Amino acid sequence: MLMEGSSLGRLNADQSFLSEDEIEKLMAERFQQPGFVGVCASAQNIDRVVSIYRACKRTGRTLVCWTSMHLKSWPLPATRKYLGQDGRT
Repeated sequence: MLMEGSSLGRLNADQSFLSEDEIEKLMAERFQQPGFVGVCASAQNIDRVVSIYRACKRTGRTLVCWTSMHLKSWPLPATRKYLGQDGRT
């Protein structure tokens, strides 16, 4: 599992954080390995979501996203109705 946290902590003056391009390249390298890969990142970090998407595309992986927002539009199996914003059908 890859956890988003590329900017936690402080750097020395001679150091810098990885760019999104560098992060995408590293993810693509790891996605080349067989088996399940889970990535935990903020859905609000659009640049990171795009990097994950592009790394999946480059490696032939299927991207599956899950956020709490999905719960509001997920079909209920028995009724096939959708939950509204208030959480009721």
